[in-house]
Amino acid sequence: MPTFQNPVEDADEAREALRGLAYATRHFDAAEDTYPVLGSITRSVEGLQQVLEQLAAWHRTNQPSAASDTGDRAAGSLEAARAADALTRAAEALDRVWEAANAAWSHNSAITWQPNTPTTPPTRAPHPEPGRSGPGWKGRRITGTPPPLTEHGIGM
Repeated sequence: MPTFQNPVEDADEAREALRGLAYATRHFDAAEDTYPVLGSITRSVEGLQQVLEQLAAWHRTNQPSAASDTGDRAAGSLEAARAADALTRAAEALDRVWEAANAAWSHNSAITWQPNTPTTPPTRAPHPEPGRSGPGWKGRRITGTPPPLTEHGIGM
């Protein structure tokens, strides 16, 4: 359960939840379950973007107290600024991820999933080989490609 107060515990829980989701989405028992999963993923991207923005702001706010491992304040301040910039870029990149996930969610909402029924293509007699008799054989060699199959049968 999220604590809503401990970012370390909640980050670990989010990581484990995403790991579980990655495992669970290898297969769906019901096609319609893809819609709520896409919705949750889209909303999760928004949450992750907010986390990155807040981490960037935290690094900027606390930049004056940053120091390197050797105690160098200037170096620490520079690294805090670089971290903030990288976090901001990551949050901006999630805008594109959110747009794509939201578009997929929207397209998915327009689908009415039907039972999966096996389809078999219509069968037709094979083309006779040269020197053989059979349907369509009139003493001449058949050349060219056969007419295309349509939903109603052979070439319309």
